[in-house]
Amino acid sequence: MTGANRGLGFEACRQLAECGFHVILTSRDSQQGTEAAGVLRAEGLDITYHLLDVTELGRVAAIHDFVIHEYGRLDVLINNAGVSLEPETSILDVPIESIAQTLDVNLYGPLHMIRAFALL
Repeated sequence: MTGANRGLGFEACRQLAECGFHVILTSRDSQQGTEAAGVLRAEGLDITYHLLDVTELGRVAAIHDFVIHEYGRLDVLINNAGVSLEPETSILDVPIESIAQTLDVNLYGPLHMIRAFALL
């Protein structure tokens, strides 16, 4: 699950693991992701942490290779990573760089993940 170190992603990891899934919790911040995975493992849940920034194709390739090597397949892909870089600013005033970063994470990130795993 992408973007899973807090909020909805974290809770979705918990609930999926409670249903018997082995969950790979990912985040772009290794410290926060490792801590989140540790909390869930302390609850007795089957959680693995892996570093992932969906905007970096090298990281997407690395998680793909990890999944194939360790598990041979991916049953469920949940694209939860997302950003809202300037939520208090009118879309007319948001710098184009912020819009580009938002699209990179929220649009292209899921596309990168789908392309990486769709052919498994």
